[in-house]
Amino acid sequence: MGKRRSLDADQSAVFAEIQEDLNQTEVHKAYLGTIATDVRVLDTNAYENREIDRDHVAALIEGFGRGCRRYFKETRMKATMSSFDYEAYLQHYVDGQGEGSVHQARVRATNTDGGTLADFVHLKEWPADLPTPSLIAGQHRRAALVSLVDEQSKLASSGAKRADGQPLEPPEPEAYFWAIDVYDANKTKGNILTSLQGNTDDPYKVDRDGYNLLRMLHDPNTMADQEQKETLKGSNFEPWAQSNFGIKGTQTDRIVS
Repeated sequence: MGKRRSLDADQSAVFAEIQEDLNQTEVHKAYLGTIATDVRVLDTNAYENREIDRDHVAALIEGFGRGCRRYFKETRMKATMSSFDYEAYLQHYVDGQGEGSVHQARVRATNTDGGTLADFVHLKEWPADLPTPSLIAGQHRRAALVSLVDEQSKLASSGAKRADGQPLEPPEPEAYFWAIDVYDANKTKGNILTSLQGNTDDPYKVDRDGYNLLRMLHDPNTMADQEQKETLKGSNFEPWAQSNFGIKGTQTDRIVS
């Protein structure tokens, strides 16, 4: 009987792995492209996301204050649109550029390795005739960014000063922008939706943990000694890893173990 139970457990693990592989294949098929947009336009009510954890948001805000990588693959938010609306968005982009084609815009949106807003297909304002994307994953990053930029705007309006005594400038509209991986809403259901909401998939890196470990080892070496010391403190490291790489605490523990 013991051997039978062991075999069943092994089989279950294999079946789970096969299912995850199938899910990832479907995730790839559902992926439309990556755009950058003002996160305030995202529809946060279309899907049942987990309740906002204010402590988590506060930790992100603290991390963002030391730097925020909004356009890196590891930190992108995920959202859905219908393929029809996505194509219409690309048409708006082409019309705004005054050159190129929707096909060229589509190709560009699926080949995004940059780290700045200019590297992405984006519009300064969301087209009034299009539904906004529905957020699947990234609600805490969205809440933290909006809170941080809103606070800077309020401080600037009140006449606050920077550390050097100069007036604090209000944030540019682009301060609210973030890179968004867009998926076909009609294909993002069931296990595929669950996989994306869990934020566990990465369509770009096979060895995501290894890749993130290299980044986590490299980046502190580019910092000044005091900044490196502060970043690597136990209370600071997890928020830093979250804000720079989109890595949760449990993932951080696993990666560095």
